[in-house]
Amino acid sequence: MKEIKKVTYALEISDELKKYQNEIEYVFDFVDEYYNTYRSPSSTNIIYYGKQNTPSKDKTRISASDFWDLLSVEKDGIHLYPLNYDKLDNIIVFNEQESISADYISTIFFLLSRIEERDVHYSDKYNRFRSKDSFLVKHGKEKIAIADMCSLEIAKLIRHEDKPKHTSSFEFIPTHDVDRLRAYHYFLEPIRYFLGDILKRRIPVIKALDRISSTYFSGEPFRQFRFLMDISEKYNIQSRFFFMGASKHYIDSTYTLKYRRLLRKVVSEIVDRGHIVGFHPGYLTYNNYKQWEAQKKSIEQEIGITLRVGRQHVLRYDTSITPSIWDKYHMECDYTLTFPDMIGLRSGTTREHNSYDLQSRKKLNLRQVNTVVMDVGIFGGKYNDYDLEYAVSETSTVIDEGKKYGGKCCILMHPGNMTEKKMKYYELILGG
Repeated sequence: MKEIKKVTYALEISDELKKYQNEIEYVFDFVDEYYNTYRSPSSTNIIYYGKQNTPSKDKTRISASDFWDLLSVEKDGIHLYPLNYDKLDNIIVFNEQESISADYISTIFFLLSRIEERDVHYSDKYNRFRSKDSFLVKHGKEKIAIADMCSLEIAKLIRHEDKPKHTSSFEFIPTHDVDRLRAYHYFLEPIRYFLGDILKRRIPVIKALDRISSTYFSGEPFRQFRFLMDISEKYNIQSRFFFMGASKHYIDSTYTLKYRRLLRKVVSEIVDRGHIVGFHPGYLTYNNYKQWEAQKKSIEQEIGITLRVGRQHVLRYDTSITPSIWDKYHMECDYTLTFPDMIGLRSGTTREHNSYDLQSRKKLNLRQVNTVVMDVGIFGGKYNDYDLEYAVSETSTVIDEGKKYGGKCCILMHPGNMTEKKMKYYELILGG
């Protein structure tokens, strides 16, 4: 890639927006990272951001919207309360055809910070932010990289170029949450289901025996782990496998407690083949520092590896707490943010970016990558059961956004839960 010349600029924020300087600079940091721009107080290339008229014609003005008036700054940080959501329609920018006075800055902060999730009333049975409550989903824009588009428009103003080049390159990231090692959580579980098939569900014995053969004699965990690695290696891509720590919660898996030798064997093969091992914190950890730390220590001690990347189990996430937990324990990248039941970009970006702490109002070292799709969300009927062609087409739409902006396309495929349809989907997506 041809080297892109660095362009410096001085950022001037109007007096009425000074109290949001941290949030505004967080947005400009995102732009700077991908367009080789750099803030320098001594630069004569001045970018003025505010509602007031530009004090000098020598400054490039970006007009601030009413977005900042909708925020509340309190002792526990910054909030955007749901009662103000209906006022966002004329504020959030959706396309590059907006006038030059459009407020791309507040749009990026709104999307990347996940402030819209902070004070919502959760009704998901797992206490998660519902996809249908997302501003992007409500407007049918969940597959569009709105934040990346806005950053391009800001780069145009800073660099004084019609078509500034970004500095990043597209990357495909397959991730695999290891919710179970074997084809069952507990040794007697398949027998219990087998008896239920016969006695409760009145399924013929011969057919019910399929459950026994597909669990005890399935060849797991190695069959599907190796399949995922084989396909990734075929296309020269690294897979990331996220493992749970010790937990006895019924929604978590107990393999770190019960299948320790098998766990070490699986991890060893993953590492030997050049793939990445990460952390999959359990169901109760997303807002609990102590449980999160304890589970991380337990898995690291068991496998002898320091884990730096991962995803929360069941995608449980609290935007005001979870990023801070990950950052405190020196995690490098979190792949949790995704729509559980649909394909799209929850934060409106394909790019890796820093998390934002809404309580302390500062940029964190922790990086975030949106996960485009989860296999369970589109296949199997728990949420949807798309046909293969449709699933590939819809996923490809978001992948194209990543290629356009030099972003990352992260997908989640669960080993131990791979049907033939999912296997075909995985190969088609990586090969596309």
